[in-house]
Amino acid sequence: MQKDDDFFAVRLRLPGGCISSDRLLSVAAVAKKYGRGLVRLTVRQGLEIPWIEFNKIEAARRDLEEADLTLGACGPRFRAVTACPGSSICRQGIVDSQNIALKIDRKFGGELLPHKFKATVSGCPNGCSRPLENEIGLCGIVQPKLDAEACISCNLCADICKEKALSLQDGKPVHDLNRCVHCGDCIQSCPTDAWKAEKIGYAVFAGGKMGRHPKLGEKIADFVNEEQVLEIISRSLDLYFKHGNKRERFSDLIDRVGVERFKSAVLEHEASYRSGL
Repeated sequence: MQKDDDFFAVRLRLPGGCISSDRLLSVAAVAKKYGRGLVRLTVRQGLEIPWIEFNKIEAARRDLEEADLTLGACGPRFRAVTACPGSSICRQGIVDSQNIALKIDRKFGGELLPHKFKATVSGCPNGCSRPLENEIGLCGIVQPKLDAEACISCNLCADICKEKALSLQDGKPVHDLNRCVHCGDCIQSCPTDAWKAEKIGYAVFAGGKMGRHPKLGEKIADFVNEEQVLEIISRSLDLYFKHGNKRERFSDLIDRVGVERFKSAVLEHEASYRSGL
Protein backbone atom coordinates (compact mmCIF):
# COMPACT_ATOMS: atom_id res chain seq x y z
CA MET A 1 0.00 0.00 0.00
CA GLN A 2 1.24 3.47 -0.88
CA LYS A 3 0.95 6.64 1.19
CA ASP A 4 -2.30 7.26 -0.68
CA ASP A 5 -4.55 4.45 0.59
CA ASP A 6 -6.33 4.16 -2.75
CA PHE A 7 -3.23 2.93 -4.58
CA PHE A 8 -0.74 0.10 -4.30
CA ALA A 9 2.73 -0.64 -5.64
CA VAL A 10 3.63 -4.04 -7.05
CA ARG A 11 7.24 -5.14 -6.60
CA LEU A 12 9.01 -7.69 -8.76
CA ARG A 13 11.65 -10.11 -7.56
CA LEU A 14 14.75 -9.97 -9.78
CA PRO A 15 17.61 -12.01 -8.25
CA GLY A 16 20.91 -10.43 -9.21
CA GLY A 17 19.09 -7.46 -10.74
CA CYS A 18 18.84 -9.04 -14.21
CA ILE A 19 15.84 -9.05 -16.52
CA SER A 20 15.49 -9.86 -20.22
CA SER A 21 14.43 -7.17 -22.68
CA ASP A 22 11.22 -9.10 -23.42
CA ARG A 23 10.26 -9.19 -19.75
CA LEU A 24 11.16 -5.54 -19.42
CA LEU A 25 8.65 -4.75 -22.16
CA SER A 26 6.03 -6.76 -20.27
CA VAL A 27 6.70 -4.70 -17.13
CA ALA A 28 6.27 -1.51 -19.14
CA ALA A 29 3.01 -2.80 -20.60
CA VAL A 30 1.60 -3.62 -17.14
CA ALA A 31 2.66 -0.20 -15.82
CA LYS A 32 0.84 1.51 -18.69
CA LYS A 33 -2.25 -0.70 -18.48
CA TYR A 34 -2.82 -0.75 -14.72
CA GLY A 35 -0.73 2.12 -13.33
CA ARG A 36 0.42 5.50 -14.56
CA GLY A 37 3.17 4.24 -16.84
CA LEU A 38 5.85 4.57 -14.17
CA VAL A 39 8.39 1.92 -13.13
CA ARG A 40 10.77 2.47 -10.23
CA LEU A 41 14.12 0.81 -9.58
CA THR A 42 14.31 -0.46 -5.99
CA VAL A 43 17.38 -0.36 -3.77
CA ARG A 44 17.69 -4.15 -3.96
CA GLN A 45 17.82 -4.34 -7.75
CA GLY A 46 14.13 -5.01 -8.22
CA LEU A 47 11.37 -3.18 -10.08
CA GLU A 48 8.30 -1.53 -8.62
CA ILE A 49 5.12 -0.52 -10.44
CA PRO A 50 3.28 2.16 -8.41
CA TRP A 51 -0.17 3.71 -8.72
CA ILE A 52 -2.18 0.50 -9.17
CA GLU A 53 -5.73 0.57 -7.83
CA PHE A 54 -6.75 -2.24 -5.49
CA ASN A 55 -9.31 -3.70 -7.87
CA LYS A 56 -6.65 -3.98 -10.60
CA ILE A 57 -3.96 -5.74 -8.56
CA GLU A 58 -5.09 -9.29 -9.36
CA ALA A 59 -5.25 -8.61 -13.10
CA ALA A 60 -1.81 -6.98 -13.01
CA ARG A 61 -0.42 -9.97 -11.13
CA ARG A 62 -1.81 -12.38 -13.72
CA ASP A 63 -0.26 -10.42 -16.58
CA LEU A 64 3.10 -10.38 -14.81
CA GLU A 65 3.00 -14.10 -14.06
CA GLU A 66 2.16 -14.83 -17.71
CA ALA A 67 5.39 -13.01 -18.57
CA ASP A 68 7.24 -15.29 -16.10
CA LEU A 69 7.78 -12.46 -13.63
CA THR A 70 7.71 -13.13 -9.88
CA LEU A 71 6.30 -10.74 -7.30
CA GLY A 72 8.72 -9.73 -4.57
CA ALA A 73 8.63 -11.14 -1.05
CA CYS A 74 8.18 -8.47 1.62
CA GLY A 75 7.87 -8.72 5.36
CA PRO A 76 9.81 -11.12 7.63
CA ARG A 77 11.21 -13.29 4.86
CA PHE A 78 14.34 -14.09 2.91
CA ARG A 79 14.46 -11.19 0.46
CA ALA A 80 15.65 -11.19 -3.16
CA VAL A 81 19.39 -11.81 -3.50
CA THR A 82 21.37 -8.95 -5.00
CA ALA A 83 24.61 -9.35 -6.94
CA CYS A 84 27.17 -7.53 -9.04
CA PRO A 85 27.68 -8.53 -12.72
CA GLY A 86 30.37 -11.04 -11.72
CA SER A 87 33.00 -12.83 -13.79
CA SER A 88 30.77 -13.26 -16.84
CA ILE A 89 30.81 -9.49 -17.46
CA CYS A 90 33.18 -7.64 -15.12
CA ARG A 91 36.95 -7.76 -15.69
CA GLN A 92 37.50 -7.75 -11.93
CA GLY A 93 35.08 -10.61 -11.28
CA ILE A 94 36.54 -13.74 -9.71
CA VAL A 95 33.32 -15.75 -9.37
CA ASP A 96 30.05 -15.92 -11.29
CA SER A 97 28.03 -13.95 -8.77
CA GLN A 98 24.90 -13.95 -10.93
CA ASN A 99 24.77 -17.74 -11.11
CA ILE A 100 25.14 -18.37 -7.39
CA ALA A 101 22.71 -15.54 -6.58
CA LEU A 102 20.07 -17.38 -8.63
CA LYS A 103 20.82 -20.65 -6.84
CA ILE A 104 20.56 -19.02 -3.42
CA ASP A 105 17.31 -17.29 -4.32
CA ARG A 106 15.74 -20.45 -5.72
CA LYS A 107 16.67 -22.41 -2.60
CA PHE A 108 15.82 -19.89 0.11
CA GLY A 109 13.83 -17.07 -1.49
CA GLY A 110 10.67 -16.10 0.40
CA GLU A 111 11.43 -18.34 3.40
CA LEU A 112 9.56 -17.16 6.52
CA LEU A 113 11.85 -15.87 9.31
CA PRO A 114 11.65 -13.72 12.49
CA HIS A 115 12.54 -10.60 10.48
CA LYS A 116 13.67 -9.59 7.01
CA PHE A 117 16.84 -11.32 5.84
CA LYS A 118 19.01 -9.96 3.04
CA ALA A 119 21.84 -11.61 1.13
CA THR A 120 24.18 -10.42 -1.59
CA VAL A 121 27.05 -11.70 -3.73
CA SER A 122 30.07 -9.68 -4.82
CA GLY A 123 32.34 -11.12 -7.48
CA CYS A 124 35.56 -9.75 -5.97
CA PRO A 125 36.90 -7.98 -2.85
CA ASN A 126 35.88 -4.59 -4.27
CA GLY A 127 32.50 -5.46 -2.73
CA CYS A 128 30.35 -3.48 -5.16
CA SER A 129 27.18 -5.23 -3.93
CA ARG A 130 28.07 -4.28 -0.32
CA PRO A 131 28.46 -7.71 1.28
CA LEU A 132 29.19 -6.26 4.72
CA GLU A 133 25.80 -4.52 4.81
CA ASN A 134 23.69 -7.68 4.47
CA GLU A 135 22.69 -10.47 6.84
CA ILE A 136 24.79 -12.77 4.67
CA GLY A 137 27.36 -11.37 2.25
CA LEU A 138 29.51 -13.36 -0.14
CA CYS A 139 32.67 -12.15 -1.80
CA GLY A 140 34.68 -13.94 -4.49
CA ILE A 141 38.37 -14.38 -3.61
CA VAL A 142 41.40 -16.02 -5.21
CA GLN A 143 44.66 -17.34 -3.76
CA PRO A 144 47.58 -16.47 -6.09
CA LYS A 145 50.58 -18.76 -6.59
CA LEU A 146 53.80 -17.86 -8.39
CA ASP A 147 55.42 -19.96 -11.09
CA ALA A 148 58.95 -18.69 -10.49
CA GLU A 149 60.31 -20.09 -13.75
CA ALA A 150 57.78 -18.10 -15.78
CA CYS A 151 58.48 -14.86 -13.88
CA ILE A 152 60.59 -12.31 -15.81
CA SER A 153 61.12 -10.02 -12.78
CA CYS A 154 59.29 -7.09 -14.38
CA ASN A 155 57.88 -6.01 -10.99
CA LEU A 156 54.55 -5.12 -12.61
CA CYS A 157 52.59 -7.20 -10.08
CA ALA A 158 54.22 -5.40 -7.15
CA ASP A 159 53.63 -2.00 -8.74
CA ILE A 160 49.95 -2.72 -9.37
CA CYS A 161 49.18 -4.26 -5.95
CA LYS A 162 47.15 -1.69 -4.01
CA GLU A 163 47.70 -3.54 -0.74
CA LYS A 164 51.52 -3.58 -1.02
CA ALA A 165 51.37 -7.34 -0.54
CA LEU A 166 54.13 -7.98 -3.09
CA SER A 167 57.76 -6.93 -3.04
CA LEU A 168 60.70 -7.88 -5.24
CA GLN A 169 63.46 -9.83 -3.47
CA ASP A 170 66.38 -11.39 -5.35
CA GLY A 171 64.59 -10.63 -8.60
CA LYS A 172 61.35 -12.43 -7.70
CA PRO A 173 58.10 -11.19 -6.08
CA VAL A 174 57.49 -12.24 -2.49
CA HIS A 175 53.87 -12.56 -1.36
CA ASP A 176 52.80 -11.17 2.04
CA LEU A 177 49.64 -13.10 3.00
CA ASN A 178 48.92 -10.74 5.88
CA ARG A 179 48.42 -7.86 3.45
CA CYS A 180 46.79 -9.75 0.59
CA VAL A 181 43.02 -9.33 0.13
CA HIS A 182 42.88 -12.06 -2.57
CA CYS A 183 41.71 -9.74 -5.34
CA GLY A 184 43.70 -11.41 -8.12
CA ASP A 185 45.12 -8.19 -9.58
CA CYS A 186 48.56 -9.79 -9.69
CA ILE A 187 47.18 -12.68 -11.74
CA GLN A 188 45.44 -10.37 -14.21
CA SER A 189 48.42 -8.05 -14.62
CA CYS A 190 51.19 -10.62 -15.16
CA PRO A 191 52.38 -10.50 -18.81
CA THR A 192 53.76 -14.05 -18.70
CA ASP A 193 50.99 -15.68 -16.64
CA ALA A 194 53.52 -16.46 -13.90
CA TRP A 195 50.85 -15.82 -11.28
CA LYS A 196 48.23 -18.57 -11.21
CA ALA A 197 45.01 -19.08 -9.27
CA GLU A 198 45.87 -21.73 -6.68
CA LYS A 199 42.30 -21.76 -5.35
CA ILE A 200 39.11 -19.77 -5.80
CA GLY A 201 36.23 -19.52 -3.36
CA TYR A 202 34.04 -17.25 -1.29
CA ALA A 203 34.60 -15.16 1.79
CA VAL A 204 31.45 -15.24 3.93
CA PHE A 205 30.29 -12.29 6.03
CA ALA A 206 27.42 -12.48 8.52
CA GLY A 207 25.42 -10.06 10.62
CA GLY A 208 25.42 -6.90 8.55
CA LYS A 209 22.48 -4.52 8.38
CA MET A 210 21.64 -0.93 7.51
CA GLY A 211 18.75 1.26 8.60
CA ARG A 212 18.48 3.24 11.82
CA HIS A 213 21.09 1.20 13.63
CA PRO A 214 23.58 0.08 10.97
CA LYS A 215 26.22 -2.53 11.59
CA LEU A 216 28.83 -4.09 9.34
CA GLY A 217 28.98 -7.85 9.07
CA GLU A 218 31.88 -9.94 10.29
CA LYS A 219 33.88 -12.38 8.21
CA ILE A 220 33.16 -15.93 9.38
CA ALA A 221 34.79 -18.02 6.64
CA ASP A 222 37.31 -17.88 3.80
CA PHE A 223 37.63 -19.89 0.59
CA VAL A 224 34.44 -21.90 0.96
CA ASN A 225 33.01 -23.52 -2.16
CA GLU A 226 29.51 -23.17 -3.58
CA GLU A 227 28.15 -26.23 -1.81
CA GLN A 228 29.53 -25.01 1.51
CA VAL A 229 28.01 -21.57 0.93
CA LEU A 230 24.55 -23.07 0.56
CA GLU A 231 25.07 -25.18 3.68
CA ILE A 232 26.21 -22.17 5.74
CA ILE A 233 23.17 -20.19 4.65
CA SER A 234 20.87 -23.13 5.39
CA ARG A 235 22.29 -23.54 8.90
CA SER A 236 22.13 -19.79 9.51
CA LEU A 237 18.47 -19.67 8.54
CA ASP A 238 17.68 -22.76 10.60
CA LEU A 239 19.34 -21.19 13.64
CA TYR A 240 17.57 -17.88 13.03
CA PHE A 241 14.16 -19.52 12.62
CA LYS A 242 14.53 -21.65 15.77
CA HIS A 243 16.24 -19.19 18.10
CA GLY A 244 15.48 -15.70 16.79
CA ASN A 245 12.88 -13.66 18.64
CA LYS A 246 10.03 -12.06 16.72
CA ARG A 247 11.30 -8.96 14.87
CA GLU A 248 14.85 -9.59 16.07
CA ARG A 249 17.37 -8.85 13.33
CA PHE A 250 19.89 -11.53 12.48
CA SER A 251 22.79 -9.38 13.68
CA ASP A 252 21.11 -8.98 17.07
CA LEU A 253 20.75 -12.75 17.36
CA ILE A 254 24.47 -13.15 16.64
CA ASP A 255 25.28 -10.56 19.31
CA ARG A 256 23.01 -12.32 21.78
CA VAL A 257 24.47 -15.81 21.33
CA GLY A 258 28.03 -14.65 20.65
CA VAL A 259 29.99 -14.60 17.40
CA GLU A 260 32.16 -17.61 18.21
CA ARG A 261 29.19 -19.75 19.20
CA PHE A 262 27.37 -18.68 16.06
CA LYS A 263 30.39 -19.57 13.91
CA SER A 264 30.65 -22.97 15.55
CA ALA A 265 26.98 -23.60 14.87
CA VAL A 266 26.94 -22.69 11.19
CA LEU A 267 30.45 -23.82 10.26
CA GLU A 268 30.82 -27.03 12.27
CA HIS A 269 27.26 -27.94 13.24
CA GLU A 270 28.48 -28.96 16.66
CA ALA A 271 26.40 -30.47 19.46
CA SER A 272 25.59 -27.12 21.10
CA TYR A 273 23.73 -26.12 17.96
CA ARG A 274 21.82 -29.37 17.58
CA SER A 275 20.75 -29.31 21.22
CA GLY A 276 19.68 -25.67 21.10
CA LEU A 277 21.39 -22.40 22.00
